Amino acid sequence: LAMAENAAGETRGLWAKTMMPREGEKWTDAELVTVAHWLRQVLAVGCGTTWGTMSVRGPLGLVMFFALSVTTISYVVSLQIKVPKEQLDEALTFEMTRDGFVASFALFMVCWIVAYTGSQTSPIATLDSLSGEADQ
Repeated sequence: LAMAENAAGETRGLWAKTMMPREGEKWTDAELVTVAHWLRQVLAVGCGTTWGTMSVRGPLGLVMFFALSVTTISYVVSLQIKVPKEQLDEALTFEMTRDGFVASFALFMVCWIVAYTGSQTSPIATLDSLSGEADQ
């Protein structure tokens, strides 16, 4: 992630700014959108893997991902990194909500399908069918 310069002139990465916010630290719109994008990707991998491992199926999993995706980004931006309400106008909020959403949805689906398939397949049964012992 990109580096950002604060009021004191020191440079901090976006990861450091996000995880260890400082009071009064300035955020550009581009930084907020970038943080929202990458947090959404991390959330997609986590949710997809968890849903697949827990054998969640159907629209419930999709609705839970959509709800978590929107609320988590709002939470992180407003409470964790303490962006002032004045800076979060409607256009920026909409941009953070939509940026990376399609990519995160695709990543979520891939992780969900792979984890679900992996959790449903018995390694012993797979090895037996490969060796031909299951046919006898």
